[in-house]
Amino acid sequence: MPRRTPIAALLAGATLLTVGLPAAHAASPASVQSQVGAHLKHAQADAKKVTRLTRRGDATGARKALKRARHEAVAAARGARVLAADAQDSPAAANTAIMSLAAAAGTYGDALQRFSSLIPSADSPALQQSLAGALPGTVAGHDQLVAELTTLVNELSGQAQAFAAQALAALQAAAPVQVQQIATVAGLPDLPTQITTIIQQALASATTALQTGLSSLTATLPALPAPAGAQVTTALSSITAAMQQLLPLLQQVMGIATDTATAGIQQASGLIQGLLGGLLGNFPGGGTGGSTGGTAPAGGSTATGGLGGLFGGLLQLPLSLPQGILGGLSGLLSPLGLIR
Repeated sequence: MPRRTPIAALLAGATLLTVGLPAAHAASPASVQSQVGAHLKHAQADAKKVTRLTRRGDATGARKALKRARHEAVAAARGARVLAADAQDSPAAANTAIMSLAAAAGTYGDALQRFSSLIPSADSPALQQSLAGALPGTVAGHDQLVAELTTLVNELSGQAQAFAAQALAALQAAAPVQVQQIATVAGLPDLPTQITTIIQQALASATTALQTGLSSLTATLPALPAPAGAQVTTALSSITAAMQQLLPLLQQVMGIATDTATAGIQQASGLIQGLLGGLLGNFPGGGTGGSTGGTAPAGGSTATGGLGGLFGGLLQLPLSLPQGILGGLSGLLSPLGLIR
């Protein structure tokens, strides 16, 4: 039997994936939602195993758990995108899609913080390499789901659009915490050069994606109902204030990165500076406006103080959500101090 070339194997895998999509799409929304929840639950459990096994010094077990966690997260994301394709069928379909996308992205965000935080303590070079190697794909998976949710914000209308925008704002509000974690690890002086390079690349991708996400979210403001618009505006102000506080760390860490990565930081910085000017004045009840942009004090407490209604709404939907989806939302909100 002739040996497959890497390209032939890749094409064969792509064919199998394409053939499998219609079958998944043909399943009922309730079934797909249940599958998403199950995959997220497994992804979260395996991610926690990575932490436990890394701390025990079991590098082999941790690497296996890491592989399983990534596989389950990818499967959940695939299901969430299937639900997103039918989001315009009904208000219930839209809500299910929004919650699934947000929960899957929240799980990716939680994994991003978890895996990056474990890199310094991993006593195995192979495990360090695996943890660092997981970061770019985790960032990409998170960003794909954010992009899907952004598309829904642009395509939906009325209350569904408002809810999608609020979910998107919640995801973006968690991003500064994730960026800070990656930047902190990237700035450690005693990591191997190849590990630091991978982390810096993930940091550049995450920061550039945040820049794009904030720009897209800002563009939706004029189309949102006033209450939702005010909430999203408050979120945007808090996010930009948090990122403003992170800029010195980002510039310090990325000062030794590639030109492309540095350009991403500079673009994000420019957007943040622009958004800080009078963003809250766009909607009634959005805040005091002005050039302060709602800047938070050191520690970022303001970043969550005005967002209770925004995030609380994500947990009060009249749906029977699978446990994994609820867990994904907890992973999204707990870094902000809104869920313990």
